[in-house]
Order: sequence, then C-alpha cells, then structure tokens
Amino acid sequence: CKRDFGSTLMSSLKLANVHNALFNFLKHDKGSCSFFFLVGLTLRGIPELLVSWYPVGYETIAWYAPPMMTFSGLSLTDVFVEFFRAGPLFYALMWFAVNVTGAHPFIVLKVVGPLLYGSLSVSFFVFLKKGLKFEWKLAFVASLLLVFQIAALRDSWDRFRTVLGLVFLFATLTAFKTDFKHKWK
Repeated sequence: CKRDFGSTLMSSLKLANVHNALFNFLKHDKGSCSFFFLVGLTLRGIPELLVSWYPVGYETIAWYAPPMMTFSGLSLTDVFVEFFRAGPLFYALMWFAVNVTGAHPFIVLKVVGPLLYGSLSVSFFVFLKKGLKFEWKLAFVASLLLVFQIAALRDSWDRFRTVLGLVFLFATLTAFKTDFKHKWK
C-alpha cells in the first residue's frame, strides 16, 4: 500500500515538474512564439494532409495555381510586372519557391498555407505583447482565440495574399509601437 502511494506521489511530482517546465518555457518570448507557430502550422496543416493532392481552398486552385504553372519561363521581373495589380509580393515569393525547390505549384501551395497561418499567429501574439503591451496571459489567450477561430482558418484556406498582408501588418504595427533603444555601433 505504501508503494502505491509513493509511486502515485512520484508520478504526480514528475507531472508537476513537466507542467512547470512547460509553463516556464511558454512564458519566454521564444517559447510562446514557437508554440503559436507550431499550433498554427498544425491546425492549418491538418486539412492539407486530409486532402491528398490538391491544395485546400477555392482561390488557391482557381487564382494562385494557374499563374504559378507559367513561372518556369518567366524571370522575377516578368512576374512582378505581370502581377503588379494582383499583389506582386506574393507571386514573387511563390516564383522564388517554385524555382528554388522545383516542386509542383500544388505542393508549394500545400506547404505555404500552414506556414503563413503559423506566421500569422506568431505576428499577432508579438503585436499584442510588444505592440499593444498586453500582459502575457491576455496576449496568450487572445492569440489562442485567433488561432482557433473558424473565420481566421477560413481566410487562411483561400486568401493567402490577405494572410501574408496581415503578417506584415502586425509586424509593421509592432515595429512602430515598440520603443527601440538600441544604439548604432
């Protein structure tokens, strides 16, 4: 009977140590950013894994993939000029990804979607914590609400350019609101 109590006590102490270590890891900026990136990446990656070959989302196949299939004969300048009215930054990044990896545009889009959503969740958390100076707990809960929100997930399935724009928006707003006190050396 003593052994059962002792083993139960030891396992609860180990669980408490793991809990404390995880909490301390998440309290640091790198830990929280890693957590949100991985949660966003995983949550957005599940639909991509469930759908075998095609990327998830209507606009992904209808608007992003067809121009990406023509990238092989275009230079970066051609891509920028051709898609100037449609948001050239996203297409320039996709041109770079397709040409560097040599992968099919569908595969590139299947990978880019979860990466963008993970980046969005990180940039939102950093904006709340550093830009708006929220306490860690409030920024953490608000970021969790964004990550698990159906509307945000729905936008990430179709509107890659919008998600990329939001990542840059939150990063820019954070940079404008943060007091940089680093001296030039």
